[in-house]
Amino acid sequence: KDIFSNMPQNVTQIRSSQFPDKSIREISLLTHSKVISSKTVNKKLGFLRTFLGWCVNNGYCSENTLDKVKVITPRRQAREERDAFSQPEMQIILHAANEENEDWKKLVTYMGAYSGLRLNEICQLYLDDIIDEEGIWCFRITDERDDQHLKTLNSKRLVPIHQSILDLRLLSLIDLPSNDRLFPDLSLTDNNYGDKAGRWFNRTFLKNLGLKTPKKVFHSLRHTFITELKQNQTPEPIAKAIAGHTEQSITYSRYGGDYQLQTLKDEIDKVCFTSNN
Repeated sequence: KDIFSNMPQNVTQIRSSQFPDKSIREISLLTHSKVISSKTVNKKLGFLRTFLGWCVNNGYCSENTLDKVKVITPRRQAREERDAFSQPEMQIILHAANEENEDWKKLVTYMGAYSGLRLNEICQLYLDDIIDEEGIWCFRITDERDDQHLKTLNSKRLVPIHQSILDLRLLSLIDLPSNDRLFPDLSLTDNNYGDKAGRWFNRTFLKNLGLKTPKKVFHSLRHTFITELKQNQTPEPIAKAIAGHTEQSITYSRYGGDYQLQTLKDEIDKVCFTSNN
C-alpha cells in the first residue's frame, strides 16, 4: 500500500526515462511532485486482492493479506467531485446512445439519465429485480444475491421506472428466465459489475462526443437527474427517497414505505431531456 501511495503518475514512462536502474520500491521512496490518486491505489489493490483471493481458493497460499487493506480517500463535497451535464449535452448523449449497436449501452445510459441509479446498481440488476407493484413498474435495488452490493443501507429501495426507459422495450426482457441478469455482457470485476460500462462511457463514449472532462463521467448522469428533480421543485425528502440518500426510502416490508409509489413515479416522470416534449 505504501509503495502504491507514493508512486508517481505515469510511472512506466518515468522509470524508463529517469530511473532505468531503480526498482519500483526504490522509486516509491523518492519525492514526486505528482503521485497517483487514492482511487487509483485502491483500484490497483483491488486487482491484487482478487488475484490473492484466487490463490487462496486454489491452494497456492493460506490467506489473502490484502483482504481488508484500503487507502482512505479524503471526503469532498459531492458537487466538487462531479459536474452535471447541461440540457443540450444530455440531448447529445441520449441521441448518441440511441445509435449504439449494443443494446446494453443504450439501456445503461438511459437508466443513468432517467433513474439516477448508481452505475453498479444498474449493472448488477437481475431480471426479477424489475417488478410490477401497485401497477407501477419499478427497479428493485437490493443486495439479496451474493454478487449484489449496495453503497449504504439506505440504498435498498424501489425506484419507479421512467416512461422513457419503458419506451426502450425494457419489459420485453422479463419474459426471459428470472435468474438471468439484465446485462449478461457485463462481468463481475472486484465485486463490481459496472467496470466495463464505466470504461466505455467515460473513456470512449463521452470522449467521442467531445464532452469528456475530469469532472464529467457516468456518475454525472446521477448528479444531473437529481439536479432536475430540484429544478422541478420535487420536495427534498422525496428526491432523497428516489436517490437512496435517506432512511425515508421505500421499504420492502411495505412497498410504498413513507411515500406512495405513484408519488415517486410522478416526480420521476417530470424529468425530461428531450427538446420536443
